[in-house]
Amino acid sequence: MPLAAGTRLGTYEILNAIGAGGMGEVYRAHDDQLHRIVAIKVLPTATTDDPAARGRLVREARAAAALNHPHICTVHQVGEADGQTFIAMELVEGATLSARLADGPLPPEQVVRYGIQLADALAHAHERGIVHRDLKCANVIVTPEGRIKVLDFGLAKRLTTNELTTRLDATVEGPGTIAGTLAYMAPEQLRGQPALAASDVWALGAMLYEMTQAARPFRGQTTFELSAAILNDAPAPLEKPVPAALQAVIRKCLEKEPGHRYGTGTEVRAALEVIQSTSDFRQPLPPTEPIAIVGRPRPRGPGRRRTLLAAIGVLAVAAIGYATWLLLTPAPVLRTLAILPFENVENDERIDYVAEGLTDGLVRRTRLLPSMKVTKLGAVPTLAGRKIGLAEVGRELKVESVVTGTVKREGESLLVTAHLTEGATGAPLWQNTYTLEVSKYVDVVDEIATQIMNDGLKLRLDNADRRQRAWHPTNNPEAYRLYLQANHLQRSSTEEGYLEARKLLEDAVRLDQKFAAAYASLGGLYAMLVVDGYDRPNDAWPQVGRYMRESVALDPRLVEIHAYDHAIAVFWERNWKAAEQARVKLLRSVASEVDPQFLRALPLERLALGFPEEAVALARRIGELDPYSPDLATLTADYLMHAGQLDAAVTLYRRAISLDDTNKNPVFGLAEALFRQRKFDEAIATRRDAHEVAGDSEMARHFAAARGEAGYRQADRAWAEAELASLKRKAAFRYVSPYDLGRLYARLGDHEQAFKYLDDAFIDRAPGLVLLNIDQAWDPVRNDSRFLDAIGKAGLPEPKGRK
Repeated sequence: MPLAAGTRLGTYEILNAIGAGGMGEVYRAHDDQLHRIVAIKVLPTATTDDPAARGRLVREARAAAALNHPHICTVHQVGEADGQTFIAMELVEGATLSARLADGPLPPEQVVRYGIQLADALAHAHERGIVHRDLKCANVIVTPEGRIKVLDFGLAKRLTTNELTTRLDATVEGPGTIAGTLAYMAPEQLRGQPALAASDVWALGAMLYEMTQAARPFRGQTTFELSAAILNDAPAPLEKPVPAALQAVIRKCLEKEPGHRYGTGTEVRAALEVIQSTSDFRQPLPPTEPIAIVGRPRPRGPGRRRTLLAAIGVLAVAAIGYATWLLLTPAPVLRTLAILPFENVENDERIDYVAEGLTDGLVRRTRLLPSMKVTKLGAVPTLAGRKIGLAEVGRELKVESVVTGTVKREGESLLVTAHLTEGATGAPLWQNTYTLEVSKYVDVVDEIATQIMNDGLKLRLDNADRRQRAWHPTNNPEAYRLYLQANHLQRSSTEEGYLEARKLLEDAVRLDQKFAAAYASLGGLYAMLVVDGYDRPNDAWPQVGRYMRESVALDPRLVEIHAYDHAIAVFWERNWKAAEQARVKLLRSVASEVDPQFLRALPLERLALGFPEEAVALARRIGELDPYSPDLATLTADYLMHAGQLDAAVTLYRRAISLDDTNKNPVFGLAEALFRQRKFDEAIATRRDAHEVAGDSEMARHFAAARGEAGYRQADRAWAEAELASLKRKAAFRYVSPYDLGRLYARLGDHEQAFKYLDDAFIDRAPGLVLLNIDQAWDPVRNDSRFLDAIGKAGLPEPKGRK
């Protein structure tokens, strides 16, 4: 008998029945312990004593509990009470996809959108070794907001087990009746073979077909006819119009042989996102003010494309195009403010993320005011090992006031002190101290911002200003804490930091599925993974787009989607016409007040396309926005060096080193500039220092023993050989960009290996290909006709002087 309202299962009180199926009865229930409404699934009465049925239910819970994804129903608990085995799970409101299709087929853009969400859910499961095995329209809920939720991992199993996955008797509801499950089964499942990730891809293909036609691709009056159609026949002809690109994806999903299909949900998602990115499927977004994405990678060492390519990661999440930024006309500025990073006075690593988050939050809130021009400094200003006085900072930045702050632990809470000083004199204007608890984090940032405006600057906010400044990224304090920690980890630019940050952000969006800023940060994270060579571009770029679109759908004020379009056009597709179109959109969307960190990649496109003077001019203007940033100073020096302005580059590299003598990048840049000036002994000494700063004492000894031009070149070759050996070792257990391997082979003069890996880089669509005209590592093979062919293939202009 069904459970009556009021029945208790552990801490859950049954409220009413929701539905029933072969795998269990489902009820709405109240969780008395956590005071929330959940769904409870229990075995039907007829199978209560069936150990196999109970085992399937427990298996469902264990499989689903291992998954943590916004498009998969969350499992809270599996338990047993009064002889009933049950699962407590997220209660998902909405209608099943099968019920939605009863009203007719969906428009193609909606099919693609739902397909991406379904494929992403499968990708998440497949990456963790789990196949669903029972994916069908009846197991998918469409929420009122149009979001997909995959239910019922009741038949899911680990890919490593040997248990047969198909039991035809479980798919037949009765004599002469076709169960929904059978209609989605892949041929290999019907043959009794183990289900693979590709079997889920088949089911997804059947669902995509069904969404476009409101009918299934294989039909029959009996189970035997249906099985024969799946095993032998082509899908039924399409009666409703379907775009050719979408038809191609469906056909590939429904290939009879698993090896001919997409291998995982990741591949299906990437294919669908390419379709979604075309003009036919784009949804116009209203011009709005941007909210910058947190997460900025530090540049890497000299053999890894250094500052120029590291800047792509920033561009992927906040690019604006060269013409866009030059043409922006700032609104009338009434007050000017510089915000310095809040200082962790006790160097307590446990609260580094809090100090960073306070700074970013304060910048974000004050920048939302049209009456304020806000400058953010990326580091506490120092020069030659000393802190620079606030008055000097204010005068150089030409700002009216400067904000500083400190954070320290005080028992179980944190003590935050904020200061406002006069820009010209450094005289104190206002200060206050706050006790900060994580659960009140956003409120404290709001309070500091309000008091700076009201009490410090005597700027009384009208109602419009207050509404403009009011921005709460999430109401879930734990989700916000995870988000801040993830952004702190992303700044490490290490693979371990990125992967841990990804986990934290996934947890954050699980806790708050409407956390737009967290989705945007996930998009930025995948861009960094691509640029630093930790993920395949064909896998990671679609992830950037997916999370950016998630964020924009939740908060239309976020315009990162346009920056993503520009980045994809430049660094993945190398489509300069599409890049120009993206600039036009950005011109209509981006406010004039932009964090300089999000502009540092803009000169790269101009340099790659053969406009070094424009690149230098733009880099200088970006650097002026934060004159105390060693990274921006290094960026500008790099462009000066590429433009042949070596004296100016050397001067700026030296300034960057004086700002931060622990940053290896300007030291490597200075060594290269000195070498180009033919100051070989000075270049050798600087290169030795660079390797010492980088912690590479072995290579530092090579340069210490070097003499003259020949000695520098010999030591540099030894470095290239060591770097190549290191990358090849890494390639044995993780992804390494073929572009990185190819450029090192080219540097060492091995033409055949260089072009072999360059071909692979085109297959991967490596972002480094944009640098072919300017990356000196390729100089030894530039006269090879194959290299000129590669320049054309990359869509780059032929180098000047070549015919």
